[in-house]
Amino acid sequence: MRFNASLLCRLLVLGLVLAPGARIAAATLESLPYSTWADGEILVRGLDYPAGAIVRLGLIANADGSETPLPSTTADDSGRLLTTVSTPDLAPGGYRMAARDEADRLLATTAHTILAAPSLQLLPASGAPGLNVRAELADLPPGTVELLYDGVHVLGPVPHAGGFFSGAFVVPGDRPVPIGGPVTVTAIARTGGA
Repeated sequence: MRFNASLLCRLLVLGLVLAPGARIAAATLESLPYSTWADGEILVRGLDYPAGAIVRLGLIANADGSETPLPSTTADDSGRLLTTVSTPDLAPGGYRMAARDEADRLLATTAHTILAAPSLQLLPASGAPGLNVRAELADLPPGTVELLYDGVHVLGPVPHAGGFFSGAFVVPGDRPVPIGGPVTVTAIARTGGA
């Protein structure tokens, strides 16, 4: 058998010679939840990165391949990633979260979806205490919805399957102070259940 000693030395220096049966583990990447709104928090985790390596994160748009950088993180001594990042203000749609090393080599990707901002419509939009009001919300992920009228719960939390939600509440008789003044109705949508 003939082999090139120079090449073997280079492979040993680079750490690419493996014992028989040994495998190089591919890095993994996961974003939780898998879908978020702009400014939502994403838990990023992964395994099998080089210990102590700086890992650059980014979101690659499925539509056009453009990449938006996210904050970098560092793998721990066991090669694990664990960090949180905020969802950038990007167009709703499908993305790939990417993990790259400092030399810009792609280490791992995972799917991530940025959701359209939910919308809230009140029917009727104004009325006296005791009035029954229908609240319609669109572009919701599966989870729960609750409504606050001037800071007080008037509906929910109610589980829903995602997409469109319609519910009703009665205008409280003790809010706002003074009665008849402007009021804020807030919808809170939580993904994944309670």
